This record gives sequence, structure tokens and C-alpha cells, in this order.
Amino acid sequence: ASAIQSGHAGALTTQQGIIRVLPGDSLWKIAIKHATTVEELKHINALTTDTIQAGHRLILPPTRPIRVSP
Repeated sequence: ASAIQSGHAGALTTQQGIIRVLPGDSLWKIAIKHATTVEELKHINALTTDTIQAGHRLILPPTRPIRVSP
């Protein structure tokens, strides 16, 4: 089953995105690539396990500004 459920895509902001899982992808690899965490990906996509399959679509969390201390 796809991670995107009815109504989710309409709630996306311009800072969020949807990606398609590619062969060899894992939640860990996707989290690193998109500067988020496995836990955040699981939460926003209502995943109960760490298992994803090629072809699934995942919602990415909104990007967060990076704060640099002087």
C-alpha cells in the first residue's frame, strides 16, 4: 500500500515534497539525503515498520531553516 492516503497530498506545503522509493533505498538513506530522521519519515507517512518498497511514495517533512550561531 502506498504511504500517501486520500487527502494527504492536498495538505502539502511548498516546503514539502513527495518522493518515489527507488530500488536499494531505505528510510535511513532517504532521511540522510533529505536532512530528516527515520522517525520523522515514519510519523509523517504513518509507517509502523522500517520496511519500504521500491515504487512506494513518501511524503517528506517540511525543510527547517539552519541556524548558525555567531
